[in-house]
Amino acid sequence: MSSKPGIFLITLLCGIWGPSGPSATLADYREDLNAAEQAFRTGDLNAIIYRLGRVVDDQSAPDEVRARALLDRAVFLSRQGNRDRALEDYAVVLARDPKNQNASLSRARLLAQGGRLTEAIVELDRAARYNPQSWTIFQNRGAYQFARRECPSALKDFERAATLAPGGDRYLAINAKAALLATCPNEAWRDGKQALALARRIHRRHPENNRLHHTLALAYAAAGKFEKAVVELEKVILRIAVHEREDLLSVYQDQLASFRRHQAWTGPTPAGQHEVGTTSRAARPRQPAEWKAAVAAYKNGDYAMAFRLMKPLAESGNAPAQFNTGLLYMRGLGVGRDYAKARDWFTRAANKANPLAARMLGQMNEVGQGTEADPVEALTWYAIASSVGDTEAKRLGKRLMKSLTEAQVIEQRKRFKTWMEKRGLTVVP
Repeated sequence: MSSKPGIFLITLLCGIWGPSGPSATLADYREDLNAAEQAFRTGDLNAIIYRLGRVVDDQSAPDEVRARALLDRAVFLSRQGNRDRALEDYAVVLARDPKNQNASLSRARLLAQGGRLTEAIVELDRAARYNPQSWTIFQNRGAYQFARRECPSALKDFERAATLAPGGDRYLAINAKAALLATCPNEAWRDGKQALALARRIHRRHPENNRLHHTLALAYAAAGKFEKAVVELEKVILRIAVHEREDLLSVYQDQLASFRRHQAWTGPTPAGQHEVGTTSRAARPRQPAEWKAAVAAYKNGDYAMAFRLMKPLAESGNAPAQFNTGLLYMRGLGVGRDYAKARDWFTRAANKANPLAARMLGQMNEVGQGTEADPVEALTWYAIASSVGDTEAKRLGKRLMKSLTEAQVIEQRKRFKTWMEKRGLTVVP
């Protein structure tokens, strides 16, 4: 189990206290900052927002501290789903500091998520005047223009972003350009051959990037290579299933159906598909507060509490929680060791394409943990985990295959094919 640190709150706390600890002048609101940080660790968004609000309203706090607390509160309001209040906070930040790039990008993203693409573009028009060398502003404005199918303007912004972006990020702008050339509904701006050349170039350098796999699939279709488009997009669909991205999954399924009909995709592109920026944490799907509390309990060695918090999430269908519940059963942490129950939870998660769960089932079947050893079943689960991008499972599978007979390998392929076909996916020869 793992969790990411509270980037925003830690930045705020460190920026105020410095390395030597809090100063005496901060006594009035130091308690609120500490309480906000503690609330972050337990996932209590209401408490975080309340405590940051107290800092914002504390007249004894320096203006810089209050402004940063206001920006942080907007982030957590957006995570809570309170878009209107978050937009208000970002507007206040920008009224005080029009050059604040983070606030502009975050406000535009929230507007775009609410379907207000024109307002998001206007927000970034203003931001570009203050930050003309910011590649992220041009990239995101291009993404929103692309979602509106304004291909000429979007292409211009993506090319500008590619010029301004640092070397390690330039491929994101190039990827967006390739996707636009592959899917623009206006034939005058669609160029499947150029799209495929760009997509292949950046995919070779970043072969594990799911976003690039998706663009490569779009480019293959635009170039008339529909079988390859289907294969690439099926890889993408398996991987996003791990993260339960229902917002993208429905679009990708529509695209897959189009490719199977030998039709390139010129339909809508999600506004967030080619966004970048500093506040993407708030835009990604998040685990509930119970998940964070379970992780915190696990890290503190309170395994019984971790199990009590994690199991209800697993029962609700949360695939990562199902994997973690299986892990607790397998290791006997916070609950009696029970390999049968561990296998059951791993299987539930693996059937949702969770790669760690699939790999764990492979290992349990290979060594006979809680069941008789079954190398064919083990290799099947290794293949499933590998198909979702688990490189360790791929290595384990290659090693195990060397010890199998030809008949066992044929049987394993049948089982793998059955698993894939139940999910409407094609087995790559």
